[in-house]
Amino acid sequence: MKNYLFSMLFLSLLFAGCGTLPAQNNGGEEENSRVSETAEDYEGIWIREASYVNGTNNTVPATLIMKKDSYISSTKACTVEGPLEMTDTSMTMDVTTHNCPGYSPMAITYDYFLSEDNNTFTFTTVYSGVEIKEVYTRGDESDLEATLEQ
Repeated sequence: MKNYLFSMLFLSLLFAGCGTLPAQNNGGEEENSRVSETAEDYEGIWIREASYVNGTNNTVPATLIMKKDSYISSTKACTVEGPLEMTDTSMTMDVTTHNCPGYSPMAITYDYFLSEDNNTFTFTTVYSGVEIKEVYTRGDESDLEATLEQ
């Protein structure tokens, strides 16, 4: 059981799965949220506030730098990066570079939502029957190092 939970947490931390996984619609958007209309809506620095695996909070400090067509995700343990493909309601993050021991680069697709003020970014997926939900708030350069020092 401990290994299973670690695996789900690792998946959550690294935005990676086994192959490219389709996002599963949760039946409706998050309250007071919307999908991105332009790259400027989601581009920038994001700080993870929460990470849930089947509703259980497993938050580990992390940063996410989103660009129009790429991303960099970092925790204290490692960093992954790669191309990013956004559609109206989903995003696919492929891993092409990483420094995580024992990790096989893959891609994962998420449903995503942005708050009306563009300051909260939430994305979800279901992997092997396990729901993964990430919640980020907009940050700045000073948040990058401070977050990973926690």
